[in-house]
Amino acid sequence: ADASDNIGSPTKMLNIADLHEQCQQKREQIRDLAPPTPLTGRKYLKTKDLTNVTPVGTATQSVLRLQALLAGRQSTPSEALNEMFKSCTIDVTTLVENKVKEIGERFCASYTQNSEDVESTNLDFGKKRLIVGQTLFYKLLEIILTDEKKIKPDYDITILLSNDVFLQCLFACCLEIVIWSYKNKDRTFPWIVNALKIEPYYFYKVIEVIVRAEQLARDVVKHLNDIEEKILESQAWTSNSPLWQAIENTPGGIPSCEEVALPGTFDAVDPNAPGQPALRRIALDRGTTHHDLHQSPISTASERFQSPVSASGAAKKRLFGDTTRTGGQSLLKDKIPSKVVIDGSSRVYLAFSEQSSSSMTTKQSPVPPSNPPREVGKPRKTGSVALFFRKFYTLGSIRMQNLCNSLLVTDVDLKKKIWTIFEYSIKDRPELMKDRHLDQILMCAIYVVCKLAQIERNTFTEIMRCYRLQPQAESHIYRSVLISKTPRNDNKANENDNTANSNMENTDGENQSTNAPPTPSNMAGTAQTFGDEIRGDLIKFYNAVYVPKVKEFAILSKGNNSTLPLSPLPRTKSSISSPVRRVTGSVMTRTLDPKAITASPAPQLSYCLGRSPAK
Repeated sequence: ADASDNIGSPTKMLNIADLHEQCQQKREQIRDLAPPTPLTGRKYLKTKDLTNVTPVGTATQSVLRLQALLAGRQSTPSEALNEMFKSCTIDVTTLVENKVKEIGERFCASYTQNSEDVESTNLDFGKKRLIVGQTLFYKLLEIILTDEKKIKPDYDITILLSNDVFLQCLFACCLEIVIWSYKNKDRTFPWIVNALKIEPYYFYKVIEVIVRAEQLARDVVKHLNDIEEKILESQAWTSNSPLWQAIENTPGGIPSCEEVALPGTFDAVDPNAPGQPALRRIALDRGTTHHDLHQSPISTASERFQSPVSASGAAKKRLFGDTTRTGGQSLLKDKIPSKVVIDGSSRVYLAFSEQSSSSMTTKQSPVPPSNPPREVGKPRKTGSVALFFRKFYTLGSIRMQNLCNSLLVTDVDLKKKIWTIFEYSIKDRPELMKDRHLDQILMCAIYVVCKLAQIERNTFTEIMRCYRLQPQAESHIYRSVLISKTPRNDNKANENDNTANSNMENTDGENQSTNAPPTPSNMAGTAQTFGDEIRGDLIKFYNAVYVPKVKEFAILSKGNNSTLPLSPLPRTKSSISSPVRRVTGSVMTRTLDPKAITASPAPQLSYCLGRSPAK
C-alpha cells in the first residue's frame, strides 16, 4: 500500500460517477472566479481584460472596479436627484427614503440569519454592503430618471418613483451587484430575492435597464445576464409566479414568437407559401382578435413597470382548462375540409386544398372582406408581457440553434418543425412549463422531431450530451424533472405511473428557490416522491407527461408531406455561430472545420461509457 502511494501505481480505477462529480466541482470553482459567457446578451459585454486573470486578481479587481464606479458618490441623493424629487407632484423624497430604510432593515436582518456565533461580525459586513448598495442605488436612479426625461419629456417621473416594485427591484439588483463583487458565495442569487421577498418575474425587468444605464464591468454584466436567463428559463414559471396572472390579464393569452418579435428577426421565407397545403387556424376559445399598435421595443423603466393592460372587450384565455363554446362553429357549415385535426385543446386545425383556400377565406372570416388575413402584416404585441416572451423566445431559439449545430441537424425544415412544436408547447400547452425548465421542453421537442424523422443517432443520451456543452447546463435539469404534484393533505399519494397524467394545473405549487432539486434515482425512466412532488428524469417526463400533451400535434410533422403549419424560424446573430473568435485586438482564432479533416482509412469505433442520463 505504501509503495502504491509513493510510486503512484494505478491500482485503483476511478469510478466514472466520481470523475464526473469531481469535474462538476472543478467547473463550479471556475464559475466563481470567471462566470461562463451566456449565449445571449453578448452585445453588452466589453472587451476581455487579460491583465489580471489570477484568482486573487479576479477577486480584488471586481471590488476595485465597484469602488471606482462609486468614486465621489455618497449613500444619499445627490443635488441633481433632489431637484428631480422636488419637481414631482407629490413629496417623493420621504417615500423613497422610507422605502430604502425598509429594504435596508430587511436586508440586514436576512444577512445575519442562521449565524448566531458571528452575528455581530456579519451585521457589520451587512451594513457595509448596504451602504455601498445604497450609494449605487441613488446613482443608478438618477441616471434612469434622467434618461426617462430625455426619452419622454412629458412623462411624470412621480409615477415611476411611486412604484414600490420598481424601487425594490432596483435596490435589490444594486445589492446583488455589491454581493457578487465581494464574492459572498453563500449569498449570491437567488438569495437576494428570497431575502427581500421579491418575485423573480419583477426582478428581471430592471436588469437590462441597469446594464444600459451604467458601464459595468464585464464580469458583472455576465453575472446579471446569467440571472436574467435563469429567471426566463425557470424561476418566472413557478406555480405562484405573478407571470400566470399577467398572462391571464393579457388579451389573447401567451403571444406567439412572431407577434412579439422585432422587425427583421425572421427568415423571409413564408412557411405557409404555395407549395404546402393551406392551413387555417380557428381559435374557438377567443373573441375578437386584439391588435396592438406598431410600437418601438420597450427600453425604459416606466414601460417595463407599467400596469398590465386590461382585457376590456376581449376574451381572456383560460390557461389550464377547456371550455365548450358554440359560437363560431357555424363558420364550418359551408365547407367540408379534407382533414380535421383536434389536438385535445380548444383549437381545431383544418387542412384545405389549394384550390378552395381562397374561397374559404371569405366564407369563414367573421371580419369584413376588406381586412387582410392574419398571415401577412400581423401587428406585433407590446407591453411588459410581450417583452418577457420576446426575451424568452430569443433565449429558446439561440439554445435550439446551438443544440441543432451540435447534433448536426442542419435541415431547415427540421429546425422549423422543432421550433413550431416548441412554440406550441409554450403557447397552447403552458402547463408544461409550470415548475419546469425551458431546456426540458426544448430537448423534448428536439427528440420528438428527430424520432419522427427517424434520425436514430440523436437519442436522448446524445441530446443530453450535447446539452451539457452549453454554458448554463446543469445535471439536475435532466435528472430531476417534475412529473406531477399530489395534494398537500394527501400523505399517502399514489406513486404509480398513472399519476403522471394527473391534473397538474389544479394543484398548489411552492416556489423552488434552490438551484438543484432533489435527484430521483440513479436509474433512467424512474420517479420518486419528494414531499408533494413526484420527480423523475427527462425520459420519464417525456413518456408520461410530454407525449400525451403534444402527440396529436407533433404527428402532423411526420414525413415529407407534413401538414403541420410551420412557424417562421427566428434568425440568430452570426456572431454566435461564427467560428471566428477575437482573442485580442490583433489576434483572432478560427475553429477547425471537421469536414476539412481527411478521414482515416481505419474503421471508426464508438464507445459509450457511463452515458446514462441519470449520471
